[in-house]
Amino acid sequence: MKAIALISTLTFLAIFGTILITNGLFQSAVNDLTLALNSEEDNSDEAAEKMIFVNLAAQRDRLQRESESVIALQSTYEVEEKLLAEREEKITALIVELGKAQAAVNSGNDAQAVKLSKVYEAMKPASAAPILSSLDMDIVLQILSNMKDRQAAKILSAMNPALAAEISTRMSARGHG
Repeated sequence: MKAIALISTLTFLAIFGTILITNGLFQSAVNDLTLALNSEEDNSDEAAEKMIFVNLAAQRDRLQRESESVIALQSTYEVEEKLLAEREEKITALIVELGKAQAAVNSGNDAQAVKLSKVYEAMKPASAAPILSSLDMDIVLQILSNMKDRQAAKILSAMNPALAAEISTRMSARGHG
């Protein structure tokens, strides 16, 4: 989306710049004509007309080249815009695929946590507490949140009070318990 806005802005600036340059070139042609009309001492009317036509021809050629350059830039921007749109579609498709894969992984992790919760629920709290205390905090939170509240409370009471307080705080922050 940012790239499309950038391309649009650059196209606008290129066109606007061409207009400003064109305006400046025509202004210089008018100035040349005015100078030619005012300087009759050294130049004849024919020489002045010839100088004006030469200047106008040069400006016309320059404007033509700039116009062709703007058209080429615009074509390039359109091609780039199409490529960006295609890449955006690919990225969106990859994000969808990633979301599906993440959901599958989460589903597997949740199933594993439920299985482990049942194992630790079957254990005596005094035996389960030291084992859970040595596990990663996220795993402990998953296991305890899948347990029955009464069994989780017994295990927490068998743990080190500081660790039990931290687990309780994190479970509360997650909306469990």
